Amino acid sequence: MTCIVALVRNGTTWMGWDSAGSNTNLLDLQGESTNKTFARRIGDQTCLIGASGSRRLTELIEHHVVFPDLPTATTSEAMMRYLIVDVIPKFRLALKEGGVMTTKDGVESAPGMILVGVCGRLYTIEGDLSVRSHDDSFAAVGSGATEARGVCFGVNKLNVEVDPETLIRTALEAAERWTPSVRGPFQVIHS
Repeated sequence: MTCIVALVRNGTTWMGWDSAGSNTNLLDLQGESTNKTFARRIGDQTCLIGASGSRRLTELIEHHVVFPDLPTATTSEAMMRYLIVDVIPKFRLALKEGGVMTTKDGVESAPGMILVGVCGRLYTIEGDLSVRSHDDSFAAVGSGATEARGVCFGVNKLNVEVDPETLIRTALEAAERWTPSVRGPFQVIHS
């Protein structure tokens, strides 16, 4: 599994991730060559995308999906509609063509979760490709998500001013401390 953490500060999206790849029998420390996230320019905005689960999921989204133009209005409602109506069908097609989309009892499923940061907002795309908007200024996916969210919540609750990169790295360190499948080195990018 993994841990990917994102937060939004002053209109800038930050995203960080660990370097472990794992399954039930293997923990592979992939180092700085691990790209669990990527930045994609869409019009005049930079979108940050990270995926937990199958490495193939990230590869297909990064290299196979052509993102449609952003809507003119970037309100919360407009962005949800954009993701659900315009982006998710492209994700679904890429995952089907890439052979990683599964169907069980008539329900399609992707091999992981996707974290999206765009236009100063964070969204999670679940395994069933449903979209969730985050009201908090932070979000996390992967096996270390609970620990990472706990750190971000605590800092926000205490109203402590922490540099975004430091906060993400601290959240990832907490995930590493308590989750066997999360390991450094950690990487952080921002839009």
